[in-house]
This record gives sequence, structure tokens and C-alpha cells, in this order.
Amino acid sequence: MTKNLSREFQSVKRPGRVVLNGVCAVIVLCAEEVEITGENKERIDAALGIINSLDNTPPLIFMGTKAHIIALEAYLCVKKDDVKVLYPTRRKHESSWTQIKSLAQYLCQKKFKKVLIVSHAYHIPRLRRYCSKYINKEQQYKFYPVGNIKNQSRRVKEEIVKIIKYAKKGDLPLEVMG
Repeated sequence: MTKNLSREFQSVKRPGRVVLNGVCAVIVLCAEEVEITGENKERIDAALGIINSLDNTPPLIFMGTKAHIIALEAYLCVKKDDVKVLYPTRRKHESSWTQIKSLAQYLCQKKFKKVLIVSHAYHIPRLRRYCSKYINKEQQYKFYPVGNIKNQSRRVKEEIVKIIKYAKKGDLPLEVMG
């Protein structure tokens, strides 16, 4: 099982330009740190780069806590980036699981046809599983991995343990996602 999961992580790649065309919203899932540093900064900067490169300038959907939102708004003011940001939730605590469940509810309400989810490469296989379980089958979603999976080997090992643990609890499917 671990070998199959390892192979799945190695298959995480960035989508081509064709996939990005027609994106109605770019979604960032917050990382643990609240400040706009480290993983949060990398994810947000990747999303802003994507948004600013597209002709239709889709909104940024930010899945974060109240503290994450305050930090993001301050960062965008300093950066002088006037991207439209949507905040589906303003919880005190978030996890990947709660972020995807909230995102699924929000996408059903707002009817975005095609969305792009931005997170770190090591995070994508678990996100695929959550999305396959919670997001409506008619919703088009793709992933944009931040960073190179080869440089995230420690995090990959942690994610494999999480996937197996959460699958045993029934929180997500264990089968390898393409």
C-alpha cells in the first residue's frame, strides 16, 4: 500500500495552460501557520500569479481561519494587489477536512463551473481524496501543486501516514487517485 501511495505522490504535476483557461475561481487552502510566511505565502503567491496571468481575472477563494483572513488582508494591502477575495468561512480552527467540506458547500451555492485548488504538492493526494468524497461530481476542479514533490519527501511520508489513518476511520477513500 505504501508503495502505491508513494507512486501517487510522484505523479503530482502542474496543469498546463489549457487547464487554467476557463478557471472561474482560484482556491487557496491555508496552511497551519497564520502569518503570510512559509507555506501560506507560497500558496497565496502562486494563486495570485495564476489569477494575474489569466484574462478573466477570477476571484481568490481563501479557505482560512479568522486570523488567517486578517493576515491575508494585511498582506494584500501591502502588496497592493486588488484581487477579489471570497471568504466562505471564518472559523477559529481549520483542517484540510473542514476546509474541503466547507468549500464543497460553498461551490454548490455559488455554481462556479471550473475551479483550481492551490496547495503544496505533498498535500494534493489527500486533497484529491477529500474532494472526491465531498465535492459534487458535476463540479470541475483541478489542482495546482506548489513546490516540487522531490523536495517535500518528509512531508510526503507524513501525508502517507495521514491518508492511511484517515482512511481507516472512514474519513476519506484509500484507493489511489489518478
